[in-house]
Amino acid sequence: MSDPVVVGTDGSAAGSAAVEWAADDAARMRAPLRIVFAADRSPYDIPKFSTREWGDALTRNAERVLAEAEALARKRQPEIEITTRVIEGAPAGR
Repeated sequence: MSDPVVVGTDGSAAGSAAVEWAADDAARMRAPLRIVFAADRSPYDIPKFSTREWGDALTRNAERVLAEAEALARKRQPEIEITTRVIEGAPAGR
């Protein structure tokens, strides 16, 4: 099996375009596709506020974004293997 094509998304139009490109690339390479979402919780780590509530909302958002990205990739390239994952930490390039 080939190494996966890995793409990050944040649910934006640019993120969706990246998912489409990565799905096409994975199909060309006959490789699996891994879609990731970087969940950066540090901006919300404020002692006065409950991080649990923020964390739950961030997790739900990450899961929603990944589900939409997976559906987009499956529609574009239905034959490829696709996995999704939430990664804790700041996104690259920040």
